[in-house]
Amino acid sequence: WSIGVLTYVLLSGVSPFLDESVEETCLNICRLDFSFPDDYFKGVSQKAKDFVCFLLQDDPAKRPSAALALQEQWLQLGNSKSKPSRHPTVVRYMGLKP
Repeated sequence: WSIGVLTYVLLSGVSPFLDESVEETCLNICRLDFSFPDDYFKGVSQKAKDFVCFLLQDDPAKRPSAALALQEQWLQLGNSKSKPSRHPTVVRYMGLKP
C-alpha cells in the first residue's frame, strides 16, 4: 500500500490524500479517496495510474505481493532503451529544461 502512495507522489509531486485540513486528509486516507488531477498527471500514462490503483486497494488480501507488483507491465516498460521523459513535475523540481 505504501509503495502505491510513494509511486503517486513520485509521479505527481503531491500526496494522493492531502486536503484542506488534517481531519479531511485522514478521512481521505480512511476512505481511500484519491484521484489523478490533470494538473499533476499530465503526460502520465494510464498504465502508471492503473499501477497506483493496483497497489492502493483497501482490502489487504487483494493487494499484490511485492513479487507480483514487480511483474506489472508498467514497471517492465522501464526496461526499454527509450529516452527518459521530462515530466513537468520533474522539470519543475529539478530545474531541468523541457
